[in-house]
Amino acid sequence: MSSLRNSTQLTKLRIFEDIYDANLEVIRTFTNLEELETKDTRVLAQLNESKTLKILKCTDYLDQDDDLPQSVTTVITGYHYTFYEVEEFLEKNPFVKELETCVSFHTAAQLPDKFKHVKFNFTINRSFFTFKQCYTYLHDPECKQVGIPGTEPDHVLYELLFKRIDDKINVLEPYLRAAGIYGKIQDAPPEMMEWVSTFNEFKNCLRKYNLLDSSYFERVFNEQMRIDDDEYLRIIVSAYDEVFKLSADIHKTVTVLKAMTDEEMKTLKRERFFHHCRNN
Repeated sequence: MSSLRNSTQLTKLRIFEDIYDANLEVIRTFTNLEELETKDTRVLAQLNESKTLKILKCTDYLDQDDDLPQSVTTVITGYHYTFYEVEEFLEKNPFVKELETCVSFHTAAQLPDKFKHVKFNFTINRSFFTFKQCYTYLHDPECKQVGIPGTEPDHVLYELLFKRIDDKINVLEPYLRAAGIYGKIQDAPPEMMEWVSTFNEFKNCLRKYNLLDSSYFERVFNEQMRIDDDEYLRIIVSAYDEVFKLSADIHKTVTVLKAMTDEEMKTLKRERFFHHCRNN
């Protein structure tokens, strides 16, 4: 790239391969560059004082530590971002007027109202909540529906845990993992969490995965028992005891569960657990 040093004619630069340090120094001399496409944020760092760069396309992860030139108004990235990552990025770079990126439905539903000056173009990753659910719940209060409480013991158990455990992700994760769903709600807003406070509403979101089969609650139980947190386990055991009327010695049951190996925990059946609780 040495022949391009101090070029004033070059306005677009696309770099997809690894780049040598010597070429990074040459890039720093491009004074009229208007569009940059790269996977290497080191390239961007050479242009952080540019007055002409307007469009940045980057396949690498951009975060709040990357300094964008204030001339940049459009950012395009294929990386998946959470709501909080996009929020941090845009708050640090208020001159960005257009952002194209990969997000979940619940992130896409929140951002337009948060950053009204930004034009968003989203690629949507598969999400637990639908965009309509997210947007309706967050932006159309009149359409918020009160979930119908469950009557089946497993549904009542879910709702009891939702009330007793403050971190709703800890409540939902075993139910999601039992359905083969991972990492779909980590940045969901509290308002959306409250929407699935009843099992009927949770089931509506789960239905599109078609994984609510006859062994579903057995898998939920195994996921719950494997969480390594004494207080959480005590709440879980107490809830099972209350809903299924097991008359368990809670402290003794938790102690037995904590002493089990990973393999024993994986193969533990609910009926065996219930039998132990009734006879301890």
